[in-house]
Amino acid sequence: MKNVLNKKKAILLVILFIVFISKQCFSYFKIEADKNFIFFSNSHKISNVYAYLVWFDLDSNKFLSLKGKKWIKGIFPVSNYKISISKFNGKITTIPESCPDNHSCFIGCAFVYDNDSYDISIFPLSEKAAYDRLPGQWFFLPDYLSNQDKEQLKEMTPLTTQKSETEVEKPDIYKFDNTNNFLLYANWNAQLFEVIDVSKTNEPKVFDSFKLNSAPKEIYKIYNYYIVVSEKNITSFAFASKKSTFIDNITINRTFLQSRRRNNIIYTVSRLKNNETEVCAFKIDKNGNITKLENKNFQNYANVVAIFRDYLILTFKNFYNYNSELIRIFSIKNPENPIGKEYKIEINGYLPSDRHIFIKDNYLMFVSSPIWKNFSKGSTFHVYKIDNETIKPVSYIEGIAPNEQLYATLFTPNKAYVVTFRRKDPLWVIDISNPENPEIVGELKLPGWSEKLFFNNNKLLSVGYLNNLVSIALFDVSIPENPTLLSRLTPFKDEVKYTYSEATSDERAFYINWKNKVAALPINSWYKNYYHFVQAIGIDNKTLIDLGLSHLPFSAKRTFWIDKNYIVAFSSRELTIFKEKSGKLKLLSRIPIILAADLIGEYNNYIAIISKGSEVYRLYLKNNDSIKDIPI
Repeated sequence: MKNVLNKKKAILLVILFIVFISKQCFSYFKIEADKNFIFFSNSHKISNVYAYLVWFDLDSNKFLSLKGKKWIKGIFPVSNYKISISKFNGKITTIPESCPDNHSCFIGCAFVYDNDSYDISIFPLSEKAAYDRLPGQWFFLPDYLSNQDKEQLKEMTPLTTQKSETEVEKPDIYKFDNTNNFLLYANWNAQLFEVIDVSKTNEPKVFDSFKLNSAPKEIYKIYNYYIVVSEKNITSFAFASKKSTFIDNITINRTFLQSRRRNNIIYTVSRLKNNETEVCAFKIDKNGNITKLENKNFQNYANVVAIFRDYLILTFKNFYNYNSELIRIFSIKNPENPIGKEYKIEINGYLPSDRHIFIKDNYLMFVSSPIWKNFSKGSTFHVYKIDNETIKPVSYIEGIAPNEQLYATLFTPNKAYVVTFRRKDPLWVIDISNPENPEIVGELKLPGWSEKLFFNNNKLLSVGYLNNLVSIALFDVSIPENPTLLSRLTPFKDEVKYTYSEATSDERAFYINWKNKVAALPINSWYKNYYHFVQAIGIDNKTLIDLGLSHLPFSAKRTFWIDKNYIVAFSSRELTIFKEKSGKLKLLSRIPIILAADLIGEYNNYIAIISKGSEVYRLYLKNNDSIKDIPI
């Protein structure tokens, strides 16, 4: 055991002082990782060694070791005994933790021999780490990035998983830095980029804001910069030491509609005055600078925008035939040609949203709804094959739920889940494992209908309506032929006649954390002199748990959980934090996030400001030194 301790000390010294050593030492084995898994390969058998597999964060001095089958804190060998390893190439385990923002994190593998010599292989888990030069680090980036280096960074994953790791994103109005508990918010009404510290849940603070030239609508994080897309501009900020610093700005000069991201390229979709749509591609470089790469204009206005690893898809109402819709598919594989080859499809009917579209390999799949005069024909499931030159139909399923309206659709790699409604809520399960032969394999009929669907581990979570009330449901789809309803939660059941939630029209307003088994959404209704509410939900294996419903002084734009205990709800004017305990929400704090003045006057050497946010009034007394916030 003493020898083992000596070996542990040796490897600990290596790792702790690794950042100060400049020499390179490469091994006959290689460790690498993607966002979820660790991979190992060795060219020949390794005999009689103490093996270490360590995840470490040099910025927080944190070390986790794989001991047997568990990750534990500290530096420990995989086994207390020497082991031998045959030739191997593949996945060995999962990543124990995600790397905090702006930290240098690595996965390292070391073999220690009897003579205290060692071999080590190290792989960076973050962009910051990729610039380091550690002994055994076989992947790193130069200080100056060429185009090839940039592409390599985007695909910094093992070859076995490289294909699926290109990042695409549909943005939201906020980002939450859960390492520091900072809320970064694109405040549309106030035209501000705001940074709110919610680390002290009983005392949140707005500690920085930046006035923009137009109303912000979306926010990205690319490299270590926050990119705010507003109605007329794209602006980049650096954020450090609780301070946002302006980096770059570029003018869109169009009526902005929405955007999407592929790696470090943002695609904006804007409306022109002459009944046209403009699609632009903008690149964000490693210094936060913004460059316009390309733009293309198209007749008529775009209705739906969807992005996938290799394709950007837009739908347009057909200018010449209003009974049909035109779908344009653009190749975005090549960053040097970001709006590449175009494919076009014309269909009878329309696509309700981007969630009704999916691409698997080179098969384009989507579910279309008929126009009102063809309502009796039902919806259609389409499959097209995309090759280098053409796009061709290969299969379809017609007549899905005649005389019923198409609502929610959700795709997973091998299944599609479709909800239609007229009097009942049929949940259709379509097997798409063979795209050229899709097949309806299951159906479940229930009252009400689902507007948005979410999937995890053979469970579907839906938000929709039951008897005109917002309702959340949990389904078991582990047996596709027999989907079953496990649980349903309907706030205000038998208490009000009507409720509404933005989550039924925008899936981003429904917060879900499958790992922590919690969800939340805003709800609006008239109930006991209140209009606005937040609903907290627990997600058990087979049950939805009511974790509390509380009224809000404002209509929340978004809600989210901090860990498993606190819920944050915010609008463009105010932010509220609750603590969940025993199925109830206790108000912890409530602050204005802008100082809005609806009425203004003078009071005892103070400026008296009355701010009205929905039906809540607040009185602020302001002098040169301070602001007193007095809820009234």
